[in-house]
Amino acid sequence: MVALSPRLLLEIHLDRQELGCGHRNWIEGEKLAEFRETTINNTFKEIIFSDGKLLEEWRVDPEFQKRVERVRTMKDYNSLIE
Repeated sequence: MVALSPRLLLEIHLDRQELGCGHRNWIEGEKLAEFRETTINNTFKEIIFSDGKLLEEWRVDPEFQKRVERVRTMKDYNSLIE
């Protein structure tokens, strides 16, 4: 998944053989939760949003707090990967 803009999410399925693309005007709650978790767990510096309220919701999320603590306490990039 890649956020192309605040309103556009690209998802590529590497496990599918067929070519093609689809378009939806909504994101399922489960998919949005997966995107949130992946974004939080893979960030090292900033998460940028155009919606301050949504950013605040993410900031107080327990997963986000765990990630902040992990990044604060890591000595270097390799220790995080291990």
